[in-house]
Amino acid sequence: MKSKLKIILISVFSVTALLFGGVIYYVSQKVNSEEIRQLTIKQIQNTFPSAKVELGKFDLSLGARIKLTADNLNISYPSKGKSYNMLSVKDLNVKVPIWSILTGGGTIDVNLDSPQVGYYELQNGTNWSLSTKGGSKKVVETTKSKKADQAKTKGAEKVSANQLVIPAFIANSSVNLRLKNILLDYALKPNTNGTVEINKFLVTNLGLKSKAAFELDSKIILGQKKASDVSFRSLIIGEFSLNEFLKNNKIDSNIVLKISDVLLKGSNLKIPLMKNDIAFQMNGGNIKGSVKTNFEKSSLGFDYSLGGSKILVSNLKSDIKLNDLLNIANDPSLPVSAKNAALSLGGGVTINNNLITPNLSIEMKDPLSVTHQGLNADVTMNGSVKGSKTNLKVSTKVLEGIIDLIVATDFNLNSKKPVQSRLKNTTVNVDMSSVNITTKMLQEIIYAKSDEPKATSNDKTAESTTKTQKAKAQKGTAFVLPNAKINLNWNKVKVGTEETKGLIKVNVKNNIIKTNKYTINFGKGTIKGNESLILGKTSTKGSFDLSLNNIQFESFQAMLPPQVTEIKGNFSGKLKGKFYSGEKVTYDVSTNLKASNGDLKGIDVNEYVQKVYGLVEKLSFLKGKMPKKDVKVDGNFEIFELDGRFKQNHFDLKKVNFVGVNKKIMMKGSGNVYPLPSKREGKVYIDFKDQLGLSKVMKKNVGTETMPLLFKGSGYALSPDYGFTAKKLAKSAYKSKGKKQVKKAVNKLKKKIFKTDDKKKVEDKIKNEAKKLFKGFF
Repeated sequence: MKSKLKIILISVFSVTALLFGGVIYYVSQKVNSEEIRQLTIKQIQNTFPSAKVELGKFDLSLGARIKLTADNLNISYPSKGKSYNMLSVKDLNVKVPIWSILTGGGTIDVNLDSPQVGYYELQNGTNWSLSTKGGSKKVVETTKSKKADQAKTKGAEKVSANQLVIPAFIANSSVNLRLKNILLDYALKPNTNGTVEINKFLVTNLGLKSKAAFELDSKIILGQKKASDVSFRSLIIGEFSLNEFLKNNKIDSNIVLKISDVLLKGSNLKIPLMKNDIAFQMNGGNIKGSVKTNFEKSSLGFDYSLGGSKILVSNLKSDIKLNDLLNIANDPSLPVSAKNAALSLGGGVTINNNLITPNLSIEMKDPLSVTHQGLNADVTMNGSVKGSKTNLKVSTKVLEGIIDLIVATDFNLNSKKPVQSRLKNTTVNVDMSSVNITTKMLQEIIYAKSDEPKATSNDKTAESTTKTQKAKAQKGTAFVLPNAKINLNWNKVKVGTEETKGLIKVNVKNNIIKTNKYTINFGKGTIKGNESLILGKTSTKGSFDLSLNNIQFESFQAMLPPQVTEIKGNFSGKLKGKFYSGEKVTYDVSTNLKASNGDLKGIDVNEYVQKVYGLVEKLSFLKGKMPKKDVKVDGNFEIFELDGRFKQNHFDLKKVNFVGVNKKIMMKGSGNVYPLPSKREGKVYIDFKDQLGLSKVMKKNVGTETMPLLFKGSGYALSPDYGFTAKKLAKSAYKSKGKKQVKKAVNKLKKKIFKTDDKKKVEDKIKNEAKKLFKGFF
């Protein structure tokens, strides 16, 4: 029994050995390394006739597997003296099991190590597309390969039909393709280049009788290799059927794409892991499928289809948590709290013959909370884009009221004209209701701390400020506004202490902003006016014309510096002016205002009055004449008038009139002020009167109730001129003294000549004689 078993085993072994030996012999006879090499070169060259193909040493070894190895495969596209790499492989090996050939099917392993791929956009196409066009074939054999295969190349000039056996068994086999350390360099117009580093690219069971699975793990670098602008890692896993693709031109694949480790140069953005589930179906020239993206707690999904010249994105659904977007922004200084706020998108987009037709909706139900400088606001929004029609509404709960911004426009996405000319029939409505705008809040916004240099009495600082303004103007860029109609409508809006309502219609056309004539109810008064503004590439100019009637100025407190703690009064009058901002800043404003029953706090009026009283002690004829008592004056006034013209380099004060409550102090004046950096000296003349004692003392000792004052100096630093006041008052004092002496002399003559005073004609004669007597004395 044992002997029979041995005979059987020996027989089986012998048959197997003979069969294996036969296969080796068959393969050695039918497969020639140089023939395969020539066939490889020929197939590559046929595919890329204008390319330069180089293939180095090609070895074939036999054993349990047929092992094909090749090195130095280089495919490049020559153009204008330059060579653009397409594919460069230093090490390629293919392993084919012997039994695959014998049985007509098996698993073939293909391995490529460190291939380099180049993709470059040239003037008339890419290096890959241009290489497929007709041209002379360039086949280069290295000297090394010639020597290595010299013995096998004889009689191999023609590729025999026996080689068809390779495709025959490949048709029944599957391929495992392994690529590692792939480097893809690309250069796109204009001046966009980058690198794709693929750690590995695996394809398993690639064949005609099974579904293939693939995995692509890569690192994408956009920009220069050493100073990339963007980089990220990408992992793609999926499957497809090669047989369906080759036979029926169909692909039905499910793909998972993960993007991670995103780095953006010069940005603090923190991009999370993004997972994309992609369904891809291709049938002939038609492609369809779906995409679903997830990151953090957010999701976005849509269906798509491509066929002919039509692209359709439909069933768009999203739940994008705004908290996730804030995490991506990675900026803790943002004054925003999202809580449960999320953006919901719906609809789709159709692209047909390069014409884009959107049908989108957007909604944010739960509010986004914004906090800035103590101001809290809750914002919601909704809108739609249908064809060229866009509608958007943003509602903001703020300052105890609601502000609605409603935008409607007709925007042609498919036009090649500038953006502003594609926006047609644009209407913007801003509706405010029950909003309470406090004075303190506006002051904090208007007079927020700034790093800009501030005007001082120093010429160098003023000059530096001017240079800064010029530099900013020169760096200005064109800012183009779309043509639009804007309606500003508000009701029960409280500004300061007054409730106001009104409607202002604004027209924007060709970068010119104009308001129609309007009337605003402001408390018990009204404001009438109109404005215009022209926006240029590097400059802005405009004009305004306002009429005030019985306006409580307390509500305009916010327009004044914070140190002016309060200002009250009923103002009426006109403000009219124009301004220009560019390389130079200019303005020209005329005022004719009159206020009554007001109060000015925060400006120490008493300080200025004390300076006036300080002059008394410097005048010899008034020194010691003022009663010693504390004089205190507040900012209350009965009348305040200002008539003047203000320019950037000249303030022309035509009339200034201030009458304090109960006429405690009264000031009238006029003059000119020249702001820095002008070197001209400013002069302001003031006539000062009071009911506190000074005017009474002056009347008695000088003969006038009015103290003449002159303030002069550079810029706003005006100081009182003591000499001017002394000279003016001395002249009045001497005149007053002379009159008294004349009267005294007349009285003496009257007593000497007449015993009674009833002789008027004689008295007049005596007076005339007295005048002659004292003529020229004073």
